[in-house]
Amino acid sequence: MAQSLDGNAPEALATIEKALHVSPDEFAWSSDAIRIRGELRRRLGQTDAAEADFRDAIALAQKIGAKALTLRAVVDLARMLGKRGKRAEARDLLAPVYATFTEGFDTRDLIEAKALLEELA
Repeated sequence: MAQSLDGNAPEALATIEKALHVSPDEFAWSSDAIRIRGELRRRLGQTDAAEADFRDAIALAQKIGAKALTLRAVVDLARMLGKRGKRAEARDLLAPVYATFTEGFDTRDLIEAKALLEELA
């Protein structure tokens, strides 16, 4: 992601691809790597591929029971869907995931999720 911050999204995307192929069975970090790949693809205008990555990241995070990783991927997908004019779909995707949290509402991820829900309302 540092490469992306330096303005080199294509190089950052290549780095993520390499990382995903080195240890494809490392579920603990694969979900977030796929989510980051989706974000890079979104920045490069590859919205269909980005959406697929976000959905894959959500499925993988849910499979391993990683609520925070699920939330991050759902927020990214919901934000993208909202910008595409699919506000109801975005809200319907994000609201139930956000509702599963009972604590940690002062964390960046949950603050961001709440703000996005309010924006999509």
